Amino acid sequence: MKSFWGNLKKRIQKSDLLSLTLLGAGFAFIIQTLGVALKYIAQVLLARWLGPTEYGIYSYIFTWANVIATFATLGLTIGIIKFIPEYVVHKKWCFLKGIISQARLLVFGSGIALGAGSYFALLYTQSGKVGSHELLLGMSLVPLLALTNIQAEMLRSLKHIITAYAPPLVLQQVILIGLAYNLKKYFRMLTSKNALMISLTTSTLIIVIQHLILHTKLPPKIKSVKPCYETHKWLRTSLPLLVTITSSAVLNQADIVMLGLLIGPKEAGVYTAATKTATLVSFLLAATNKIIAPTISELYTQKRYSHLANLIRSINRLIFWPTLATVIILVLGGPFLLKLFGEEFTIAYYPLIILAMGQLINAVVGPVGYLISLTGYQNISALVLGFSALLNIILNAILIPYFGLIGAAIATASSIIFWNIALYLAVKRLLNMDTFAFNFLNSKRNRNR
Repeated sequence: MKSFWGNLKKRIQKSDLLSLTLLGAGFAFIIQTLGVALKYIAQVLLARWLGPTEYGIYSYIFTWANVIATFATLGLTIGIIKFIPEYVVHKKWCFLKGIISQARLLVFGSGIALGAGSYFALLYTQSGKVGSHELLLGMSLVPLLALTNIQAEMLRSLKHIITAYAPPLVLQQVILIGLAYNLKKYFRMLTSKNALMISLTTSTLIIVIQHLILHTKLPPKIKSVKPCYETHKWLRTSLPLLVTITSSAVLNQADIVMLGLLIGPKEAGVYTAATKTATLVSFLLAATNKIIAPTISELYTQKRYSHLANLIRSINRLIFWPTLATVIILVLGGPFLLKLFGEEFTIAYYPLIILAMGQLINAVVGPVGYLISLTGYQNISALVLGFSALLNIILNAILIPYFGLIGAAIATASSIIFWNIALYLAVKRLLNMDTFAFNFLNSKRNRNR
C-alpha cells in the first residue's frame, strides 16, 4: 500500500496533465460535494415538510420529468463533449458558435414537444394516481431540465467546471430550500403542487444565469464569426449516444417510475429516499467524470493513448477507497440517514444497501461509459446500455409485484452490475485499457505496463 501511494505521488509530480486534472477534479469535487449535500438536504426537508404521500407524488412526477428530459437532449449532452473540445483544439470558431446556438434550440424545442405529448399520455394512463395540475407542472419542467443540462455540458466542455455546475448543483438547491421554507412558514402548508412550482421557478432562474455565464466564457474570437452548422453530423453522432443517455436514466430512475405505476406514488417516494442516499456512494466518481470527460475526448483526438490510459488508472485508484468507506458508512448508519426523511422511510434500509452495493461497482471499474462513448465506440455503448435498460425494466416488472421496494432495488443493482462489467470488458478489449481498481494490488503487473 505504501509503495502504491509513493508511486502515485511521483507520477503526479512528473505529470503536468495528471496534476492539472487532479486540480480540476479537486474543484469539481468541492462543487459536487456541496451540491450533493445540498440536494440531499433539500430532499430530506421536502420529505419532512410534504409527508410521505405528497413527497411521493412530487418525486414520482419529477422523476418522470427527468427521464423525459433525457430524451429531449437528443444525445447532445454527450455529443458536445466530443465536438466542442475538437473545435477548440482545431480553432474552428464558426462551428463552435454554430453548435452552441443550434444545440440549445434543438434541445428546448424537443423538450416542449415531448413534455406536451407526455402530459396527455400520462393524464390518460395515470388518472386517479396524480392530479392533472401536478402533471402539467411536472411536464412543463421537461424543456427546462433539458436546457439546463445542455448548457452545463457546454461550459464543462469548455473546461469551466465551477461555473458549469455551481448554478444547478448549489445555487438552485439553496433557492429551492429557501422558497419551500417560506411557503411552509407563512402558509403552514406545502403540497406537491407547490413543490413543483418552486422547481419550475428555480429552473428558469438557473437557465438565465447559465446563459449569462456562457456568454462571458466563450472564446473572444467566436463573437466575430458567423455560425457554421453541421447539424446532420452532430445528430448522426449524438443520436446513438441518446440511447446511452436514456438507458442510463432508465437504469437510475425506472425503479421509481415502475414502483409508482405498479404500487403507488407513496411507495415510490419512500423508495426515493433510498435511491438518493445510495447515490452518495458514486458521487466521487461522478465528480471526477465531469472533469475528465473533455480530457478523454481531447487526448483521444490528439492520439495520446498512453497518457489517457495512465490518467484513467491513476484517477480510478484515487477514488476507490473513499467510495468503499461510504458504503461502510451507509451499512452502519443507513437507518439513521433514512430516519431523517421521516419515520416511515426507514423501511427502505434493505433496498438502500442493495443499491449501494450496485453503485460500488461503478467505482471499481471507473468511467467505462465515457471511455467507450468518447473514443468512437458509442454504438457499442448504446447497445450494452440499451440491453441493460431493457433488463432493468423486465426485472422491475417481475420483482416489484412480489417483493416491492426490495424487488426494485435488486432489479436496479443487477442491471448496473451487468452494465459496468460489460463495458469494462469492452474497454479492455477495444482500447487495450484495464480500468479495474484492484489492479494496483498487483505491483508487478503495474510495473510491466
